[in-house]
Amino acid sequence: MGEDTIIKNKTRKLSFIILIFCIFQISNSFLISRNVLSAVKATNIVLYINSNLAYVSDAIYSIEAPFVEHDITFVPLRFLSKHLGTQITWNDTTHSVIINTYQTQIELIIGKAALKVNGKIIPLLAPVQMRSNKTYVPLRAIAEALNQNVTYTNGFITINGGGIKVNEDNIPIKFAKLKQGLPFTVYKDQIFVEGFVQLDNAIKHAERLHHASIVGEDGALAWDNYLPYRVYQNEKFLIDLKSYAESVVYAKQYVNSSVYFSLKNQKVWNNQEPQQTAIYIEAPHVLQLPELARGCEVTALTMLLQHAGVIVDKMQLAKEIKKDPTEYKEKDGRIYFGDPNVGFVGDMETFNKPGFGVYHGPIAELAESYLPDRIIDLTGAEFQDILYFINRGVPVWIITNMKFEALKPEDYQLWITPGGEMTITRKEHSVLIVGYDDKFIYINDPNGITEKVEKKPFIEAWDQMGKQAITYVENKETV
Repeated sequence: MGEDTIIKNKTRKLSFIILIFCIFQISNSFLISRNVLSAVKATNIVLYINSNLAYVSDAIYSIEAPFVEHDITFVPLRFLSKHLGTQITWNDTTHSVIINTYQTQIELIIGKAALKVNGKIIPLLAPVQMRSNKTYVPLRAIAEALNQNVTYTNGFITINGGGIKVNEDNIPIKFAKLKQGLPFTVYKDQIFVEGFVQLDNAIKHAERLHHASIVGEDGALAWDNYLPYRVYQNEKFLIDLKSYAESVVYAKQYVNSSVYFSLKNQKVWNNQEPQQTAIYIEAPHVLQLPELARGCEVTALTMLLQHAGVIVDKMQLAKEIKKDPTEYKEKDGRIYFGDPNVGFVGDMETFNKPGFGVYHGPIAELAESYLPDRIIDLTGAEFQDILYFINRGVPVWIITNMKFEALKPEDYQLWITPGGEMTITRKEHSVLIVGYDDKFIYINDPNGITEKVEKKPFIEAWDQMGKQAITYVENKETV
């Protein structure tokens, strides 16, 4: 056999091998494409309008929520394409996107009310949209171009290939789960009940329930009808109560218990947090004189609010504090005057006119107007429990007396108020607690005289004046 013949035979064999390899590659590519199409046909997707959750078969995913505009349903293109097994190519220059399967090519242009399917232009009822840098497409048009069936049921959308059998037994379960992805979700006793797009509709539904709460799309508590103070043991909810004092008493029955406050869900007491042996808080020190002869309560409140970052002065608070207009008079050896639980009694600015002061209720109400949902009325709690806030760097407003020790019976007198008889002492006083150590309580005194008081007599005086105290929670969630 000649050399030329040998070379020709080798060339034929090599050409045959190359041909076989090419056929294999083409077949393999075809099979892969067939598998892509098969993936499209084998997928069952369930969406819910305005919900950021979706089912793909039996798996749940977080998505950009589909929405309806001018009666047209828009869905996030990336999610749909990914789970239908298509490939996406973006063109930033033309603001277009190309979707490919083995037999279909779809071209979309942002802002255009048309799509091109295998070169054929198909008009859309609405243009492709961009929201928050996400591409949304009209669902029915894109689904039909990909040979998918779309069904609508009360806001729920099912997308699947024509040959797929849907397990109808799972549909109610999936629908209930997808509602948890709506912007506002209602819970009863921390168990999901229903989802809503609008907060006012969620509130209308929740108001019919006991222990109901609404969580917004940012995950924060938006509304609830629990009482202000909620007691937990670890993560288990135990009870909700009206006052700080009674909630702490209840919580002390349990280990690893905590008390939370209001919509802010602020932790305001727990029995695991160690207390510092000594602390001093730098707080504004405001004097009541010379403008306010009797204004120690609003002056101490001024210090508390200023520490919280509120721009306010004592004269503004003196004007705004609720007043009890009852006039002073003496008759048959008895004193008739106002009730400090209702408002400031008498004249605040001068000793030349009858006057007294005001208790925690009106002070807390005024403070609430400056720090909504952040004021804690500690009245009735044990002194050790109000130190929880001092320990966290927040001062506490209190009612005491000018001696900072328990008073004698002769220091009190009986008044007749519109609400009934009251025992009153003219030595009533208000200060801001700013620290403590093992021997002393440190205060900001509106009179500017006293800076620290022995702990034991100070607590006795505070007890005697009804354990009145208020403070605030910081404007952040505490866990």
